[in-house]
Amino acid sequence: MYNKQNYGFDFFNIASCQAFPDGSINTFPYNAISLTISNTYARQTFKNGKNNVNEIIYFKNRTFTRNGESIYEVLKGQFLKKIYTVKPNENLTSWIVSKNLIYFVTTDVSNKNINYYTFDGFSFRILFQKKFSYKFDASLYLTDNDKASVYMSVNDTSKGSFTLYRIEGNTLVKARVYPFNPIHINFLSLDEFYFEDKNNIIWYYSNGKTSKVCTTKNNAYSLSIHYQVINSYEKNNLYLLKLKKEKLDTLANLSNVSGSYNHLHNKETNSYYVGTGTNFYRLFPFIKKYPKIFNNSNSQQIFSIIQAEDGRIWAGSYNGALSVVDKRKIFQSDFNTMVMNGGIRVGKKILINGEGGRGVFLFDSEKEFRKINDSIICFYNFLSKDSVLYCGTSSWGVMYAKWKDVASGKKINWKFIGTKQGNLLKNSLCIVEDKFGNIWSSQRGFCIYQPYKNKSVTWSKEKNEIGFSSKSMWVDDHKTLWTGSYNGKLFYYSGKNRDDLSPKNFKPISHPLLDCNKEITFLHQWQGYLILGASDKILLFDLQKWYKEKKVFIRYLNTMETNFSAPTEQNVALTDFRDHSVWFSTSDMLYQWNIKDWLKLPTFNVIPKIAFKKDSTEVYVEKDKSISFKPRENTLDFDIRYQTIDNMPRYISVCLVKEDENPVFAVPNLETHFKFANLRSGKYIFYVRVCQQNGSFNIYQYKIKIENFFWQNWWFWLIILLFVFSVIYYYFDIRRKIEQQQKEIAQLNLVSLGKQFRPHFMLNALNSLGSDMRDKPHAERIISRIGENINIMHKFAKDSHIDIDFEHEWKLTLNTIDIQKEIFIKDLKTSIFNREIIPNDYRLPMGIIQVNVENALLHGIRHRKAPPYDLEIRFSEDSDYFIVEITDNGVGMEKSQTFYDFNKNGTGISNLKSVLEIINNNIPGTLSVKMENASVTETENPGTTVTIMMKKNISYEKFKI
Repeated sequence: MYNKQNYGFDFFNIASCQAFPDGSINTFPYNAISLTISNTYARQTFKNGKNNVNEIIYFKNRTFTRNGESIYEVLKGQFLKKIYTVKPNENLTSWIVSKNLIYFVTTDVSNKNINYYTFDGFSFRILFQKKFSYKFDASLYLTDNDKASVYMSVNDTSKGSFTLYRIEGNTLVKARVYPFNPIHINFLSLDEFYFEDKNNIIWYYSNGKTSKVCTTKNNAYSLSIHYQVINSYEKNNLYLLKLKKEKLDTLANLSNVSGSYNHLHNKETNSYYVGTGTNFYRLFPFIKKYPKIFNNSNSQQIFSIIQAEDGRIWAGSYNGALSVVDKRKIFQSDFNTMVMNGGIRVGKKILINGEGGRGVFLFDSEKEFRKINDSIICFYNFLSKDSVLYCGTSSWGVMYAKWKDVASGKKINWKFIGTKQGNLLKNSLCIVEDKFGNIWSSQRGFCIYQPYKNKSVTWSKEKNEIGFSSKSMWVDDHKTLWTGSYNGKLFYYSGKNRDDLSPKNFKPISHPLLDCNKEITFLHQWQGYLILGASDKILLFDLQKWYKEKKVFIRYLNTMETNFSAPTEQNVALTDFRDHSVWFSTSDMLYQWNIKDWLKLPTFNVIPKIAFKKDSTEVYVEKDKSISFKPRENTLDFDIRYQTIDNMPRYISVCLVKEDENPVFAVPNLETHFKFANLRSGKYIFYVRVCQQNGSFNIYQYKIKIENFFWQNWWFWLIILLFVFSVIYYYFDIRRKIEQQQKEIAQLNLVSLGKQFRPHFMLNALNSLGSDMRDKPHAERIISRIGENINIMHKFAKDSHIDIDFEHEWKLTLNTIDIQKEIFIKDLKTSIFNREIIPNDYRLPMGIIQVNVENALLHGIRHRKAPPYDLEIRFSEDSDYFIVEITDNGVGMEKSQTFYDFNKNGTGISNLKSVLEIINNNIPGTLSVKMENASVTETENPGTTVTIMMKKNISYEKFKI
């Protein structure tokens, strides 16, 4: 059943359903959305909206849908793009796919025209138009036995006949006229088909003869013929009836449904999809349920099923009922005793165990029986090869008697295999005979009775003498003893002779489906297969492959095929000798399985894809591929997706481990949605183990990487270490460089001043002044200026600073101007503006003003040939800087170089540049000195302007030596 609970959507009123080539099924709930059903989930194909489309064709990897007026293409799984619209008054009545083309017909009933078109996926082409002289309807068909032939039926309602035309290229060839008017046709060939007429009668036509199959006019809904199956709906019950020429065979029935609309056949699984007014169903005819064999209401607690000599199936319930199934008919016996497990047939007689001291009953027929034991509860009956009946009891071990004594009707001399014989098991749930004649019984361990010794060996699970318990055993055609454990394991016994008795001789069979922790309730052999009732599933162990190739192949009835709602019952299974079907029961149902036909169905292997949610989009990862996630995307939420022709789920198990770890799988189940939260960064492998339909299993790997946070990468810590070492190195290197720079600055300043006030210069100046003292009465003042400069220089050298306060720098500058004026430039005119702008305590590099003023006098004004000799010093400021402009009207920068080579002899300027470079490298933007011509029009004496910018609020403390 497909519904909202198990597939996430409501499937009410499925008006139409179609199969896609990949096996998925598209459905149209009436006037709702289009839904596609895949192996394990359903998804919305597109919103139907007002288009009212209800048929889909999958053609050349594209999806198309239609209504009576238009054809649409489905884009991106949700949008409908109209690609064709019929002409006014026309109606698109039918379409099919054949020969790599879509064929469709439109009819114009008012003008009695039929238009026949093809569509190759790109363009539409009209092949022909045909006009009829009567009212009609038209449909297209493909023959089942010749897919290359396309036929069109045209009904002539006025004459009560219809004609089949064969489409041949661009022409319409009349194939045959039939003397009846069908409403629905199930077309097989020109010589064979089923049809329904206007009177709701189903007919079978074969080679010119018409046979009535059934009438449906009394049913609530008219029947529709499809895949040789018709739907009959009566009183909330839906019957699926298989058409077999002139006869009907009941295929299945559903109760409590509202209406029936459409169905679809899946050849690969021999299953049917059925749309009703309530839910959407899938039916598997090869496995039949008998839900009402007791009191016409239930099939609860069937503890024994036995096939009588006449082929009928006896089913006994623990609820106190016994019914006989004769084909589809049910007869309930008057026998009302609670039936226990282990009933068997021996010859014409049937043994049934009763509960609660009611004993063991021997039946000659369902109405004739007698007690053969009236005080012991028995769980299992077994007839040995030497015709001894063994009965596994509750609390009494195993009792036995010769069959001829049991069947004689006389008092039976029962013997017991109990504690005296070494049987320490309280209950015996199953009994078998191995190839050596040993009698095995089991429950909480095993008891092996050796008749030739009248002794038993017991291995108790409670005493840890054996590692498992069992309620099911079987000896196959190769005389191998098999047993199924309470935790789902399958073992075979490998003893070499009748006395080779040891728990170590039990050998396990390894397969994912045998690792489910659910008890194996019964074992039964069907030809080359060992059937296992594994609580929630039916398994088939391929004995032929195991004996021939020592390979383990375990097939299973798909959960969609069984739809179990209760576990399999204990030791309840048999093979029907009439048709070789297998009967078994669960706690609430009796089943008949056509295993012969089921084994002929094709199998389909699954290769899953993983669908992750990544960046709000769905990303698919295929096997052996990898995907990376960001560090914060470390909670993985994903689905396992696969699509096969059979459209059924698979048993899978998964595990997620680090790349270097071994996988440990979970128990196989049908779960396809998984979530792993808060994964640590690193490389992982996601393993998916799929139990395939053919009995094998495959393990697929998907590589997943959770990326590291940047601080988790090795290179991050290498960078950190390098950074730390770099900082340490940089710190000490800066300190070394600062110390070196401080020394260099101080040395440069001292050298600069030394050059200006070197002793021989000063001595020469003094000697010059002294030798001509009488003619130079101002010499005393010049000597005083030189002395002041020497004192300032001496104090600077003593304090070891690179900077000096503005008051002393300005004193050096004025003294330089006075000395130059008195000695060299008598007519020098000096103009000073806004001296007060710079505070006396403002600190600045020593010589930055004095050296530039001295250069203006010595190399600019001094080489001017005639007055005037002008020097202007102008002070200003902005928000960040003090500005000093020194302007002279000398020969200019270019001509002064012809008198003096600054590169060789310009020590003061070059040293000053070095000082400024060192300071600006450590405190960017502190100082700048710019030189340019004062006049752009004067060519003889353009003069020079030096602009000095000094940042306010600057500290030179770090440059102390």
